[in-house]
Amino acid sequence: MLYEKLFEVNFFGTFELTRGLLPLIKENEGIILNVTMEMASLSILSQGILPNSFSYNTSKTANNAMLVGFARELKGTNAQIYAVTPGPTSTDLNDHHPLGKTTAEGAKIIVDYATDGKWHHGEMLMKDGFMPW
Repeated sequence: MLYEKLFEVNFFGTFELTRGLLPLIKENEGIILNVTMEMASLSILSQGILPNSFSYNTSKTANNAMLVGFARELKGTNAQIYAVTPGPTSTDLNDHHPLGKTTAEGAKIIVDYATDGKWHHGEMLMKDGFMPW
């Protein structure tokens, strides 16, 4: 049941909201920025250096795949969709793990990409550039 609830929120909720807003985003040349995480990267996760929170990271990986699909739908428009990971951040989700950055530091990474004026359509980004798929 845990998997269904996580997918309901993390994937289906995001999918339905994005699908519903897509015509408005296209028409107004808007931006959809999803927050992702390193554990949603199959390349990084397969290295075994991060913990495997199977249910959560699987739903976020599905979000990244969804992003690719919506990016194709927006191709040829001035609208864009992309994802950014703030990296390990201390939050309620991880019981404020002491090795994570503060929420302000994590938010800054996301805001910096959102306001840099660059074209990031279809990309998955981390602090220092592209996040591997």
